[in-house]
Amino acid sequence: DWSSDVCSSDLKNKTEITDIDLGDLTKKCLEKLKVEIEKKQHKIECFVTAEVPLVKVDKYGIERVILNILTNAIKY
Repeated sequence: DWSSDVCSSDLKNKTEITDIDLGDLTKKCLEKLKVEIEKKQHKIECFVTAEVPLVKVDKYGIERVILNILTNAIKY
């Protein structure tokens, strides 16, 4: 299904430890899921309300986590 494709195919075997802005990454993930969000007539907003420091993480691993959380929210 579409959620499996988004969450795994292009990110599964990639790793890259880097400093990232989680708010920006979350917004990019929402953009990837925009069509499915609209199909389900959901409204999802992302607010970053303060200066949040960059986080050193596996960029692709955390993207998979965020996409998984969002796709679960869309499904249910």
